[in-house]
Amino acid sequence: MGDFKNYIKHVAQPMRPYMPGEDLEAQGISVWDGDVPEEGGMIAVNPKNEDDKWYVAKAFFEENYVADFLGDDASDSLGVCDSGDCNRDAVIELSDVRTLCQKHYERWLGEEGKDER
Repeated sequence: MGDFKNYIKHVAQPMRPYMPGEDLEAQGISVWDGDVPEEGGMIAVNPKNEDDKWYVAKAFFEENYVADFLGDDASDSLGVCDSGDCNRDAVIELSDVRTLCQKHYERWLGEEGKDER
């Protein structure tokens, strides 16, 4: 991919569901020419500029985003952390088969957890 490098955001991305039939152009929401808005797609907004909004395709959203369980709803558990013999409540869902508590999620994101990925 040429000179591209992978980057991870430091903050959560505010989004809301796309509503079928919604007039995105009238709301100033950018849509890539190759996208056809559909149910399951999301509308993202720049938290520092509420006029900067864009459509996120359903497939891209499903492949690249998880809900921010460390935010206001951190007490909503997904079950038990599946990292080794940990018995803490899991609050992060990395995939359909992997859930982690906050401690192991932070380790997974940081340098210590590279071998766990």
